[in-house]
Amino acid sequence: MIQNRIKILIEEIGVSPYQFHIETQIKKSTLYKLRASPRRFPSAEVFDKIMTRYSVGFERIVEQIKETE
Repeated sequence: MIQNRIKILIEEIGVSPYQFHIETQIKKSTLYKLRASPRRFPSAEVFDKIMTRYSVGFERIVEQIKETE
């Protein structure tokens, strides 16, 4: 399963969710949904905004986790 790391990434960068929204220009509602649900996958536009602003790679935004049986 692949999940987003948005909530973790915001903590790692050391900014508030509001500051992250301002710096990336991601809609507040989109950011809230991504933070609240790691299973939600970011759009290409969201990836681009985060990667451009913070110079991070794909692997910092999403991660693959093994599902337990």
